[in-house]
Order: sequence, then C-alpha cells, then structure tokens
Amino acid sequence: MYRRIFATALIAGLLAGLGITAIQEVTTTPLIRYAEKFENAAPEAPHRHGALENRFSLTREARGHDTLSPHVHAGGEARAHDTLSPHAHVGGEAQAHEAAAPHLHAAGQARAHGNSSGAGGGHPGPGTAESETGIGPIFYTAMANVLTAIGFALVLVACFALAGRPVSGREGVLWGIAGFTAISLAPALGLPPEVPGAMAAELGARQGWWLLCAVATGGGLWLLVFRRSTPWTIVGLALLVMPHLVGAPQPQELGGSAPPEIAAHFVAASLVTAAVFWAGLGWLSGTFWNRLAPR
Repeated sequence: MYRRIFATALIAGLLAGLGITAIQEVTTTPLIRYAEKFENAAPEAPHRHGALENRFSLTREARGHDTLSPHVHAGGEARAHDTLSPHAHVGGEAQAHEAAAPHLHAAGQARAHGNSSGAGGGHPGPGTAESETGIGPIFYTAMANVLTAIGFALVLVACFALAGRPVSGREGVLWGIAGFTAISLAPALGLPPEVPGAMAAELGARQGWWLLCAVATGGGLWLLVFRRSTPWTIVGLALLVMPHLVGAPQPQELGGSAPPEIAAHFVAASLVTAAVFWAGLGWLSGTFWNRLAPR
C-alpha cells in the first residue's frame, strides 16, 4: 500500500510539476516579471508614477493605435508605447520595459502571490541577465513546482486510500477540483494572489489564516461528501464558512507599485493556472493509482 502511494505521488507530481512550469511561462510568469519592473523602478526615481499614484494617459501613435501607459518624461518628451509599461531614463530618453513573463510560486502556489498557487520559485531582480533570460530561473522554478506537486499528490493519494473506494482518472479530476477549492479558490476569497510590490499584512498572520482556511475547507468538503447525516452536513457547512467569518488579515492600506490592471490580471491568471494544475494532478494521480493497483 505505502509503495503504491509513494510511486503514484512521485509519477503524478513529476509530470504535473513539469507541465505547470510550461504553462506558467506563458501565463503568470510574464506578469510577475512585469510587475517587478514597477516595484524596482519606484525607489530609484521617486517622481515616477507608482501604485495608486499611477497616472495613465491614452495616447495615439502615428499608426493610429491607442495605447495605455504610465509615462516618465525624458528630455521634456512623453513617448507612447504599444504596451502598458513604466519608462526609465536611459541616455536622456524614456525607454519602455518589455513585458516579460510570470511564474507561479511554490508554497501552496509557491510564493504568496499566491496562492499561489500552484508552485514556483524566486524572482531574480530586473536589470540582471537572469531575470530576463537563461535556463537557471526556469530550472529552479521547475524543481520547486515538481517538489510542491509531489507533496500535494501525496495528500491526494492518501485521501484515495482513506476513502477506500476505486479511483480512476476521471474521478481523480473531481478530487483535484476539491484540492483546488481547498488550497487555492477558498483562500483567494480572503487573500487573493499578489503581484510583487503589492501591500500585504504580516506574513505569519497570512500563512496562519491560509492554513486555517485550507484545512477547514478540505474538512468541510470531506464531511459533505462522505458523511450523509444532517448533523455532519451542518458541521461541514460551518467549516466552509468559518475562516471567512474570522476574516483574513489585511494591510492597513491597499495598493502597490504595479497598476491595478496588472494585479487583477494576475489574480485571474493564477487561479486559472491553479485550476489546470489541480485537475491535471487529480487525473494523473487517479490514473496511476488505478494502474498500480494489485491485480
């Protein structure tokens, strides 16, 4: 039994971790790197627009496309760009930073931009070669994602064993959706995924509330599905609601260095990516759990 649990978790976690790394490279990682440019630009030049002070202007280039961008003026000129971007002074001119790409952090996501979600690694600072290119950041993110996915797969497969019923790949997807609800969706109601530079409450308080919400949501779902009596149903519903009645810790002020459009996009991208991760992990876990069953 134990060998089957560990083998299933290792295979499913490895495949799911590598898969979500590839997805993150085109979903959340570009947003994180882009937000970091705002975060690092703010202290270097106080006159630049940041967080809630961003002033956006609609400008039109000669070819007639509308652009939405915060501007820093160089040499008395404000120049329009095709993307939402902060501008830095380089050689007397304002240059647009290229929108680079978001990774989901390991934690539950990895780092708490999330819740993430999902899984991921650290952020090299902008302006360094590693932050823009190179296999190093992708490798470390992949390793963090794989380790996180294996950990979640162990929990998922242990639940298969405790349930005491056959689980196929299709049923595994349902288990994965339950995992997504407990680990990502429910906590996001109080602590949505955050981009770099976002204002947040103290880390320990946020981690404590996230753990409370994840455990309570998972326990509540278990009681609703596997305990059919009315008293257990009431307890399950109470567990689902309780963390949100307690309330997640919030910062004294709201805002951050990145524009709100970037923060909102990151929340949506993080949750969708996490949903894909959990559905895939559930399917892989159910499939290999079934295949490794003793004949």
